[in-house]
Amino acid sequence: MTKIGWLRTSLLCASLLFAGCAHYYAVESDLSNRVNRWNGKKAYGKSISTLELVKQSNDNYTELQTLLEKTKVLASVYEKQLLTEADKLIQGNHWQQALNLYDSGLANLPNSYPFEQARNSYYKKRKQHTENLRRKLLIAEGRSLPYRAPLINEIAKINPDNNAAQERAIAITHQVEDTTKRLLKLGKTALKENNNNLAMEYLTLANHLSPTKDTASALKKINNRLDTIAKKKKQFIEIKQKSRARQLLSQYNELFDKKHYAEAKERLEQLHTYREETPDISQLEIKLEQAIMKEIQSSIEQGQRYYSKGQFEEAYHTWRESLSLSPNNAALLAHIERVQRVLESLRRLNNTGQTLEFPAE
Repeated sequence: MTKIGWLRTSLLCASLLFAGCAHYYAVESDLSNRVNRWNGKKAYGKSISTLELVKQSNDNYTELQTLLEKTKVLASVYEKQLLTEADKLIQGNHWQQALNLYDSGLANLPNSYPFEQARNSYYKKRKQHTENLRRKLLIAEGRSLPYRAPLINEIAKINPDNNAAQERAIAITHQVEDTTKRLLKLGKTALKENNNNLAMEYLTLANHLSPTKDTASALKKINNRLDTIAKKKKQFIEIKQKSRARQLLSQYNELFDKKHYAEAKERLEQLHTYREETPDISQLEIKLEQAIMKEIQSSIEQGQRYYSKGQFEEAYHTWRESLSLSPNNAALLAHIERVQRVLESLRRLNNTGQTLEFPAE
């Protein structure tokens, strides 16, 4: 009988034993004290099974029902704590300790569905983890054997009378053959499951160890598949880039028509990433620059009209807003600097009786 089968049989026997004892303890006069002792040992399954058999004719029925509810709460808390601790142990690769926790949990709560479910999940996870480790070990062998095998064979060749060297050479030859077969098998399986990168790794190692028609054929198949995937991926990227370029161009045209030149300029800068999809981007830049210069000139003239009327704040904001279109525009910067001097002088002389002579146009 396997360990798992033996454990399940033991738990079943324990459950039957509990059931038989529970009927006996259910009519005991000092049951509450006994249950508290069981709970202290976390034997909640035994407590619950016994308390559920207490009849209404029992003089302490109400008290025992309250104790039953309390015990169920304690069992629930215990269940959650143990499951959380077991999960942490699994994450830390402490597999046996986690299994011991599940077993102790089921010993204390034999009818716990969460414990049973968690332990079943544990076996699946452990099996999968073990298989992954074996695959890693196989890959490590596949990578090391091409270097080890020639050295061992060379030692055997130059020492024909050395039995140990000859045995190692025979053993390494068998190991190469066995590892190649396993790698080829796993590679074909990965190929069927469309796990292309893993298939490529297995098959490349197999072909490196022992080139055969089988490994060459499988490698050719996976290379063709990867080439097809790469082409489709390239096509998808190209389609996506063209779509993005069209979207940015549409946004640019809309912003340009509304004379939102600063935002239009941002879209044009983004379009530089898609130059191949936007061959006329240079013409768009020239057109936008001309429109911006025209807008700046109009802004300068408007600001000058405000300035000549003594509306210095309006002039300042008009020129300042246009600066976002061309941050290094010398004419705009000069006008802004001049009006800033005027506004600063006004602030200093605001409460004096002096007059202020403004810079001439």
